[in-house]
Amino acid sequence: MPSTTVTSREHLLHMLAEAAELEHNLLCSYLYAAFSLKRGLDEDLLPDELDAVQRWRDTIMHVCMEEMAHLAQVANLMVAVGSRPHFDRPNLPVAAGYHPASIQVALAPFDLDTLEHFIFLERPADSSLRDPAPFEHIAEAPERTAAGGVLMPSAPEYATIGAFYDMLTEGLAALCDQLGESRLFIGPAANQLRPDEIGIDELSVVTDLRSAQQALHLIIVQGEGAPGATDESHFKAFMGIKEEYQRLQAARPAFHPSRDVARNPVMRAPLADERVHITAPAATAVLDAANAAYALMLRALGAVYDTGADCPQRRQALLGCATGMMALLARLSERLTTLPADAGDGVRAGVSFTVLRSTEGWTPGVDSAALVLEQLASIRAQLPRLEMDTAVLAKVDALIARLAEASDAVEENAS
Repeated sequence: MPSTTVTSREHLLHMLAEAAELEHNLLCSYLYAAFSLKRGLDEDLLPDELDAVQRWRDTIMHVCMEEMAHLAQVANLMVAVGSRPHFDRPNLPVAAGYHPASIQVALAPFDLDTLEHFIFLERPADSSLRDPAPFEHIAEAPERTAAGGVLMPSAPEYATIGAFYDMLTEGLAALCDQLGESRLFIGPAANQLRPDEIGIDELSVVTDLRSAQQALHLIIVQGEGAPGATDESHFKAFMGIKEEYQRLQAARPAFHPSRDVARNPVMRAPLADERVHITAPAATAVLDAANAAYALMLRALGAVYDTGADCPQRRQALLGCATGMMALLARLSERLTTLPADAGDGVRAGVSFTVLRSTEGWTPGVDSAALVLEQLASIRAQLPRLEMDTAVLAKVDALIARLAEASDAVEENAS
């Protein structure tokens, strides 16, 4: 097992923040690939090919739900040791060297190379798989050597995500031995997400070393799998898609399961190569709304963690907004893949998952439901011109009403 020395809470939080960014970045790249998949026989798919593509979308979205759970689990761990959750991350594609050289994260349409890249990222530690050529790092990034005996923590080097979580598990145990459980796990359990709140039984509320280790072990098993067990891991799921993909491609070489979607789309004129600037007016309006929904999702989720169980109405309204923005993001993102990225006849657009400079929560004591409502109302005002159907508008209106009720309840309690 890889080892690392965690000698302070600061170092542990540094590693947990890296874990959050890994889960968050992978989630976005998996979603992007799923959104790019074709949806009908009119997109040059045969009936059996369409059936396969629909299954693949369902499989990838299931993986994405587990990645969301992993992100929430890391957030619970951070709260348990006294921090707030970490939902910031670098905009995609992630610059070489930000993670170890073997961890490349980008937004790419679904094809065999993208699928093999996902398999590589989720591979077991003893695997000899290589990243496909389009995702290989151009130059070797310098190894990230964690210095010992210093106050400022640094990121460790690791080859696989599973190896990183092994390091994190070992470091957590070492720090617990050093400080003791009662000094390490000081955060309020009432502020963590519970499994019943989001319908994910595997999610753990972390209160001690045992529950923390259980949470980290689950992330490893759901990613790379576990020998000797019924393997429903991400690695195994992607391998299954690859086998079927290759069979369909062998039967019809022209088979292509995804739309011609931009690789690494951006909202602003790019300063680096391998990015596609979305400039077509129809696409820019949808992209703006999609990224606004994504940003509000993060803001609302942060507010949930700042809201304890003593404010159940506000907490549920904020959580409902976060999950509602996930659904709206999906609808807008799929819509983008049908729109030209620019004025030419080039690629289709795609969501960029652009991160605001600030994803922090709100100042303690303010009405977070009212502030989330403020931004949600702005997003709602833009939806009619994007030709969103009435069912989508009705769902957003219901979120607005629920947040307004939660905000009114805050004012009544204050008076």
